[in-house]
Amino acid sequence: MQVLAVSVSYLIYDLVCCLFGERVSMDNTIHHLVSILGLGAGLCYQKKCGSEMVACVWITEMSSPFLHLRELLKELGYRDTPLNLAADLLFAAIFTFARMVAGPYLTYVTLSANNPFLIKPRIVLCHIT
Repeated sequence: MQVLAVSVSYLIYDLVCCLFGERVSMDNTIHHLVSILGLGAGLCYQKKCGSEMVACVWITEMSSPFLHLRELLKELGYRDTPLNLAADLLFAAIFTFARMVAGPYLTYVTLSANNPFLIKPRIVLCHIT
C-alpha cells in the first residue's frame, strides 16, 4: 500500500509540474490522470489487488533510470559516446522486455483472476503507457 501511495503522490506532483511547465502535452496529461485513477482504485481496494498493482508500477518504471540517464548524458555533452550508446541499448532492452514480455504476462494473470473491474483496465493500460 505504501508503494501505491507514494506512486500516486508522485504522479500528482508530476502532473502539477507538467501543467505549470512551458509545454502542456495532452497525451502526457491523460497518461498521468489514467495512472492516478488506476493507482487510486488500487488504494481503495487495498490488499485485494496490491501485488498486481505493484508489479504494474515496477514493469512501467523499470526502464526509467536509463531513460533519464540518456537525457542526462546528452545534456552533459556525451551524446555520441560509447557510454551514451550503452545507456541507449540498456534502455531499449529493458523497455522492450518489460512491455513485450512482462506486461502481457501480467495482463493475462490480472484478467484471468477475480480482480475488481476498475483494476483490470489499469493493468491492461499499464504496459501500453
